[in-house]
Order: sequence, then structure tokens, then C-alpha cells
Amino acid sequence: MTYMMHNTHFVLALVSVTVYFIRGVMMLASHNSRSMTTIAAITMLILFGTGLALVFTSNTMSFANTWVLTKMIGTLVYVFFGVIALKPGLSKPIASVLWLLGLAAFAYTGAIAKGILSPLI
Repeated sequence: MTYMMHNTHFVLALVSVTVYFIRGVMMLASHNSRSMTTIAAITMLILFGTGLALVFTSNTMSFANTWVLTKMIGTLVYVFFGVIALKPGLSKPIASVLWLLGLAAFAYTGAIAKGILSPLI
């Protein structure tokens, strides 16, 4: 069960960053899609749900674990930058920087998840 949930979480993370990337490109092209926003929200909700389920079902993980805490903070930073960057009405240069910072936060969180980097906390 945990293995299947882990794989689901991994696939949802890839879907999430793909949708985020597409939305960013669409933002740069001055095009907004309500369906992409809905897909992003649903994907992120399920991604958080599977992440929390993995924390609670795994015997080795807890909220006190720096690895888990760093992933949670990184994901929240990714979402924070995405919400601000993709909001209509923001100037393109500022939105572009925030969008890239969101991608960097996702890359950092993914590197922590894969064990490529060590948590900074």
C-alpha cells in the first residue's frame, strides 16, 4: 500500500510541476486557462493528501524528521510562489521571476526527496 501511495505521490508531483510549467508559459503568452487552474488545484490537493498519508503510514517518518519538514516547507514555498506568479494583473517581469523561483523551489524539494541534496534545516 505504501509503495503504491509513494508512486502515486511521485506521479502527482510530476503532473503538478508540468501543469505549473504550462501555466507559466501560458502566462508569458498572455493566455489564461480556467481548466488548467482547476487541474492544478486538484493535483496539488491530492499531492498534499498523499504526502500526509505517507507521513502517517510510514514508521520512519514524522513531522519532527528534518527530511519531511524540509519537503513540506519546500512544497509550500513552491505553491506560494506559484499562486503569486500566476495571478492575473502582475507585471510579466515580476511574474516571470516568481514563476522561476517556484520552479527552483520544486527542484530543490525534488532533490531532497530523491536524496540528491541534504535538508538545510
